[in-house]
Amino acid sequence: MYADRYAKPTRFNPGGLTAAIAINAALIAALMFAGPKILPEGPDHVLVIGNIPLDPPPPPPIPEVKPAETAPHHATETILAPVPEITVPTNPTDLAVTTIPTPPAPTKIIGTDPGPAVEAPAPPAPLPFVGPSIDSRYADAFQPDYPAVERRANR
Repeated sequence: MYADRYAKPTRFNPGGLTAAIAINAALIAALMFAGPKILPEGPDHVLVIGNIPLDPPPPPPIPEVKPAETAPHHATETILAPVPEITVPTNPTDLAVTTIPTPPAPTKIIGTDPGPAVEAPAPPAPLPFVGPSIDSRYADAFQPDYPAVERRANR
């Protein structure tokens, strides 16, 4: 539990770096010298690559000739509708404003009772404020105080 109790001081080790470089150099040299012995005379056969000729494209299809249509697509009969004449008044006194008559007021009023008086419910009382406290379910998760001896040793 005490910090840095078993930690060993780490420092640069030149012997380890030298060994790593020597091992990598030996592997690269072995690959370089073994390369000519893998294929000393060259391959047994050579792959020949060439284009495959394609068939010529087929000729375009001959379009079919459609016979001329004799029947027209629009109506052959013309219907003339009569246009009604619209008279525009020239005097402002000729303009009449028509209003929609309002219905007569009812003589007997139905439904004048407002009903029983209902009061709105009071809002609930606010919850009491509870200050912070330690939950006993998580008490084992808390770390104890750091030892004073270790603090004085700057660990």
